[in-house]
Amino acid sequence: MGVALASAPDEDPLPGTVGRPIPHYDVRLEKTELGEEMVVEGPGLYRAYRTPPHGERAPRKGPHRTGDLFSRDDKGRFRFLGRNTSVLKVAGEKVHPEKVEGVLAEHPLVRECLVLGVRHEAKGETPVAFLLGKETERPSDKELRSFCLTRLTAQETPRRFEWVKELPRLPGGKVDRKVSVEDLQSLRQR
Repeated sequence: MGVALASAPDEDPLPGTVGRPIPHYDVRLEKTELGEEMVVEGPGLYRAYRTPPHGERAPRKGPHRTGDLFSRDDKGRFRFLGRNTSVLKVAGEKVHPEKVEGVLAEHPLVRECLVLGVRHEAKGETPVAFLLGKETERPSDKELRSFCLTRLTAQETPRRFEWVKELPRLPGGKVDRKVSVEDLQSLRQR
């Protein structure tokens, strides 16, 4: 889809936000079971969204449901929380792995991470963080947990932190979010 959100050139963007709607776009949040999904309508929707490959039915005209979950602050700035498909349910609370990853990425010794849900008998699921370090020095689980708790709820804070040699990637270079916990555990650093 075209650019539907942007920060004004004269404003300092708030870290973690992706801007406000640009003129001629209707960008709104619609409640779903998992949170608020962004819905966009405007002149720049990619033709690919409106022109299907041969043999498929044409999509309906009108707004495009992105499948992305966002929040909006009191100044109208949108913050990406995650995909509809990635939300974890931890003791009845919705946890967005991308939000947890964003917090962990702020730690000075964490280069990159992936947060996945694992089954938990009492809570249903619990988040586990798989981390790539910037240096050989590693903070303790206790340090990381304390760091997370200054920015996240107890349910959002990973139960375990595992350092890995690498994170599996898709051909385009993005982290493969569909990898299994078992596959990641085989990449643990000893």
